[in-house]
Amino acid sequence: MKLKYIAKRTNELTEIERSRICSLFEQIFEKEFSSEKFDGKYKAPVGGSSYHGLALSEEGEIVGCTATIPFVYDYFGQEKAFGLVVDSMIDPVYRKSIFALKKMFDQSAELMKNDGVSFVFAVPNDNAYQYWLKIAGWKDIGNLDYFVLPVRIGAVVSRLGILNFLSSTFAQLINLPPVRDNGMPKESFPISKTINKSFLEYRYGAGYELLELGEDSFAYYRVYDEQGVRTAFIIDVFPLTKRNVEKTCKAIYTGEKSKVDIIVYIGNLGFKPRNLFPTPARFAPRILRLCGRKIDDTLDDRVFEIDNWRYNLADLDVR
Repeated sequence: MKLKYIAKRTNELTEIERSRICSLFEQIFEKEFSSEKFDGKYKAPVGGSSYHGLALSEEGEIVGCTATIPFVYDYFGQEKAFGLVVDSMIDPVYRKSIFALKKMFDQSAELMKNDGVSFVFAVPNDNAYQYWLKIAGWKDIGNLDYFVLPVRIGAVVSRLGILNFLSSTFAQLINLPPVRDNGMPKESFPISKTINKSFLEYRYGAGYELLELGEDSFAYYRVYDEQGVRTAFIIDVFPLTKRNVEKTCKAIYTGEKSKVDIIVYIGNLGFKPRNLFPTPARFAPRILRLCGRKIDDTLDDRVFEIDNWRYNLADLDVR
């Protein structure tokens, strides 16, 4: 079965094409994906459109798609457009072509390059990670860290249920002292997303809680049932300082301690919060690998060094 590959911006898709992408999404991911969700996800805060690499059957029907959502990033003092690659999917009937996903992406990359997108990135699952590196020519950037505060450890590890009292007592005690300014410098990450009004309106809707941490300081979090574990995910903290992360964890614990089993921050910090603890890789529920690819030649290889990135759940399309 021969496939044809094209690419379109979101605003160039016909209603029939949009509907077919929604149907394919529901078929592959087994989640409802309405026209409203389509608009909310792909009407990007930069330019109002995402990029869709499409695989078409001989009859012209969309049987595969990969999407890239553009965002503004600061790259060592320069404003650059970076793209988050999401929702890569192909109808099972057409999966015999190992290069189909690469060809869909390559088509969209041409559009992105014309529009000034410099770099694309993703945190794929294990199978897709190997594909992007070995077939599509992407490069590894690094793994994301987990920082956690167990409130009821037995909900996370059932055999440790006998320790629930100890974990809840510890969580209470570790959050009793006031959070003080530790004199550490403000955040300094040479690669970071631009946090402005359009980004905040795009990223945070219903279900997210805003914490005001002080003058020009805030955080977002969300309580989510993660396979039966009531998890408070810290999505982002701004500025990303030790003091603000500790204040965020304490505020979530104080307000949600009766409703959550664990508080989690996923990303890179460069410091150790007093009330959140790094999780060894062998205990992480899933290894989260950040990888990417240059679209143009305006970036150097510092983009592939994880320590340069300010990266957390706010950069992704999950939680």
